[in-house]
Amino acid sequence: MKRFGTAITTLLLGVGLAVPLAAQVDVVVEGTQDPSTTGETVVLDSDAIGQRVSQRLYLGFDPGPGESITLRSIQIRGSSDFKYEIVDVDRLPVVIRNELQLDMFVSYLPTGPGPAQATLEMTVRLEDSEFAPTDTVNTVNLVGRVPSFSVSYLLPRGSSRLVPSAGVLDFGNKPTDQPTEATVIISNNGSLSGTLQGVSLSGTSVYELVNPPSFPSRLDPGRSLNLQLAFTPRNTDAYRGILTLDFGSTEREVNLLGTGGDLFQYRIRSLSHDGIVVSDVEVQSGSTIRFGDQAASVEIVGRNIRQGAALLPSLNVTGDFGITDGPTVPASIGPQESFTITVEPRTLMIGELTGTVAVGDAYFDLELTVPELPSVQFSRSGGTVAAAEEVPLGLSLAAPFPVDLSGSLTLEFVPKDFEGDPSLQWSTGGREVDFTIPAGSTGAVFGPDGPSVSFKPGPVDGEVVVTARIGAESWAIDLTPETVPEVRFDVSVPELPEVRFSRSGGTLRGTDVVPVGLSIAGPFPVDLSGTLSLEFLATDFEGDPTLQWATGGRQVSFTIMAGTTSATFGAEDAEVEFRAARVPGEIVVTARLSAPDWNMEYTADDLPELRFDVTIPELPNVNFSSAGGTVDAADQVSVGLSIAQAYSTDIVGVLQIAFETQVFASDPAVQWSSGGRAVPFSILKGSTEAVFFNDASAVSFQTGTVAGDIVVSALFVSVVDGLPRSVEEARAQTTALDITPDARPEVRFNVMEAAPVILRAARGTTGQGRFSLLVTGYATSRTVDTLAFEFTGIAGSDLRTPSLSADVTENFRTYFGGNQSISVGSQFTATVEFTIDEGVYEDLSNVAVTATNSSGTSNSVTVALN
Repeated sequence: MKRFGTAITTLLLGVGLAVPLAAQVDVVVEGTQDPSTTGETVVLDSDAIGQRVSQRLYLGFDPGPGESITLRSIQIRGSSDFKYEIVDVDRLPVVIRNELQLDMFVSYLPTGPGPAQATLEMTVRLEDSEFAPTDTVNTVNLVGRVPSFSVSYLLPRGSSRLVPSAGVLDFGNKPTDQPTEATVIISNNGSLSGTLQGVSLSGTSVYELVNPPSFPSRLDPGRSLNLQLAFTPRNTDAYRGILTLDFGSTEREVNLLGTGGDLFQYRIRSLSHDGIVVSDVEVQSGSTIRFGDQAASVEIVGRNIRQGAALLPSLNVTGDFGITDGPTVPASIGPQESFTITVEPRTLMIGELTGTVAVGDAYFDLELTVPELPSVQFSRSGGTVAAAEEVPLGLSLAAPFPVDLSGSLTLEFVPKDFEGDPSLQWSTGGREVDFTIPAGSTGAVFGPDGPSVSFKPGPVDGEVVVTARIGAESWAIDLTPETVPEVRFDVSVPELPEVRFSRSGGTLRGTDVVPVGLSIAGPFPVDLSGTLSLEFLATDFEGDPTLQWATGGRQVSFTIMAGTTSATFGAEDAEVEFRAARVPGEIVVTARLSAPDWNMEYTADDLPELRFDVTIPELPNVNFSSAGGTVDAADQVSVGLSIAQAYSTDIVGVLQIAFETQVFASDPAVQWSSGGRAVPFSILKGSTEAVFFNDASAVSFQTGTVAGDIVVSALFVSVVDGLPRSVEEARAQTTALDITPDARPEVRFNVMEAAPVILRAARGTTGQGRFSLLVTGYATSRTVDTLAFEFTGIAGSDLRTPSLSADVTENFRTYFGGNQSISVGSQFTATVEFTIDEGVYEDLSNVAVTATNSSGTSNSVTVALN
């Protein structure tokens, strides 16, 4: 007998000393020998769910130093599967005096697989003690365990299905005279080991256990046992049976159901990639569908041959295949109606592909074998090829392949100097060309039955790499090996011999005629063509559009025939000419060459070139015949010019006059005596003196009447084709050179601001009590402040006012500021009105007129009046 001891503690109240005194309660489990401590677990094991199991407990009470013990309450906390009962005790609390033993039964009625857990609590009190009464709770842990068996089954290529109590293991429709095995799975989902004592079949002989295990078989919690149950229908009837499972104290019956013959009549149609049916056979559930060599997909066609509608509950596929088309399930299929399911490989790979398609209760195994591609062989083994060489290339397999193959050859160019070759392509165009290899053959076909395709390397040194990719279109699979088949060709580009010019460049005089020829250091195997280009680099950034070849333009073409070295320009000319620029700078002649037959550019990055420095002989120092300086207004000044030494060509030039005013007004009177402000001259070759029209050695200009600087400057043009009639005509000549120095030669003449000048005065109109004077003159400063008049009377007269002065500042400011004075410089004619008494005019003899401005007083001019 196993004993659980529980101490009921009391406290001694006194001087702070706690003395433990106890009364003893013993809980003894029936059937055990050794007592143990409080807190032990009582385990109750049931044989099956719904079967009660009980355990007797003996409760022993010892009040110890107390008068009695009261068992106040008993309760079970936790699972409701546990109950208790105390023998001979109707209700609690109960008082226990002296030693007493009570019998208690604890029961466990499992309602689930367990384990169930609970706590048995007993509350006791020690009574009639000199200490304070104390409640003590005694506990016992309860655990209930039970085996719990479930039954499920698995049909071939199907998923597991649970068989509930009184449920059915349904084989569905299965082919007649062919065994279909279901795996019956018996699982212990409970908390206690159980034993399957045996199994038995009843009902019909179409059900049979296949290689059953030996019994009894122990099943620990979480473990399973599999039974193979075969169903072999003899005809199209429905067959029922019972599978009985003996677990000792209980039995479990599983109803069996199966129908002979497939629910639908099935046909398998294999289709090529373009939808052509390559095979069509009748099959039944369990058949294996092998994708043929040409089959890209398979159609499973089911037809309802029964008298009523049939249910297609589900469609499933596993493995390397997928359903791409089919009815929406569940679907009701009427009598004689059909449905079609299309199955295709999901992703193909080399090797064996397997899967299963389940059509309701029917299933079909799927198989496809993808062989490895035989080794790929090119018709050439690579090597060195010449630029622009026609390179034919074919491809074949080491052995035939069972299906049609398609592929492509790709060109890649690997340059030696990082420069690509865009001209590299197949003869059919582009860098990729397609081919096919028919099933059962080995040779690739390019285009319309062509056994090969060709390419031409371009004019760049490098390597041409040809790679092949091959696939089975009907299987939609790339069969290209991991190491892609390839062949490599080194491209050998002939170097162009050294390019040589017929001259070595140097210094040219502007407008010189320069012949240029060209050759190569050695003959070339094909015709060469090229261009010579002119480029002008002006010293002062001024171009010269007249620089061009004698044939026109700045580019000229030439050819060098195969096997020769000299260039030919136009009609068999060995050289071509250009005329040097008319401004200083550098002329660069560059050559480009190509081989048209090879479509190749042969000119190196550093173009062959000639360089010529163009110089313009400087004009000798220019001397004017006059040193310039101050000149009088309204005068003429003569100017000639010469150069310090004779020039190598004739010179035509222009003397130009520019007027820089000091008083913010121009003077159109400043011009050459011949008219205008420009006059031509010429200096003949070998001479130094300028010659003007009429062979004059000098030319005059008018100084005008306005204060300012008169600037005489010269332009010079060198001509070699005879004297033109004008500088403009000279500049139009292709041989003309502008040799005017940057600092244009000039001489300056200055007309100073000065007192007014009266050129003349005259009597104007006269009348009774009045008369007028007309005063004509000029003022280089374009200012006049006063006009003064000094009158002289006749003999014997007495003039009261002999002198008059008029302030005319504003009058002249208005005049010189207006438009009427623009064309006359500083010249003016002033009309002065005088009012006099009756008879005075006859007393006047003459009048002297003067004008004044800030620079002084003019000359005096006298006008006779009588």
